[in-house]
Amino acid sequence: MAIKVATIREMREIEAAADGAVFSYAQMMQKAGEAASQTLQRRITITQSTQITFLIGKGNNGGDGLVMALDLALNTPARIHLYLLDPRPKDDLNYQAVLDAALPVTLAQDDEKGGMLAALVRESDVIVDALFGIGLSLPLRERAAQLLQVVDRSLGQKAVEDSAFSALASIDRARKAAPTRPFVFALDCPSGIDCDRGAADPHTLAADATISFIAAKPGLLTFPAAGYVGELVVSDIGIPASLPALRQLRTAVVDRAFAKSLLPRRPLDGHKGSFGKVMIVAGSPN
Repeated sequence: MAIKVATIREMREIEAAADGAVFSYAQMMQKAGEAASQTLQRRITITQSTQITFLIGKGNNGGDGLVMALDLALNTPARIHLYLLDPRPKDDLNYQAVLDAALPVTLAQDDEKGGMLAALVRESDVIVDALFGIGLSLPLRERAAQLLQVVDRSLGQKAVEDSAFSALASIDRARKAAPTRPFVFALDCPSGIDCDRGAADPHTLAADATISFIAAKPGLLTFPAAGYVGELVVSDIGIPASLPALRQLRTAVVDRAFAKSLLPRRPLDGHKGSFGKVMIVAGSPN
């Protein structure tokens, strides 16, 4: 099955249609957090010495991160620490569940110079980026930019220029130069990118893997933002493909599996003249 691509407006329409008809918003958040937890567990081996630091924002993306953190705490031996950009609301049930589980939490407002965050990042095996989701408007606000600067410095990365070529080159150089660099896992999108246009704030945190929920977003596939995504994983979180708002999406990613499904079986005695013809419709400034 091809991976569908949804704009921010289309994603909100899908979530609104699913709310009540399939899952509530709270259930979708629960399923997203659990899917992220399972995806991370398939990517890395988690032991008692594994330290995972969560960067938590104040919105729904932060909520996904809280669910993921609790799921990992309940199902793995990892040592987990949460770092909150802003305090969560008092009626936030996911945050209350994290507190009830006695997971350590640090508020950015109590770490004015970022020293505690820097130490956490240096001690971590995994950084989970759950600061901002699809609703982010660029540029990043000063507090968020400063937080990501501290993380970036602590990861030993060089500043990434706002261009497709240099973003890829700089990230690649940083990874080769720092083999012990923590694994960076982004929820929905790396914090600092525009999920529609593919623009990227200079302070965007480059991920090793990004999990996108329900559908991929155009910004994840468009440079310069695509240079920060790493491996892209799309989780349907149980939303049925028959949901009209999802079924009517017209854009899809042509990946290896999808392309292979369209090709006819090749006869054993085939040759280049018997494999058929392909028409490519493409554009160019020239």
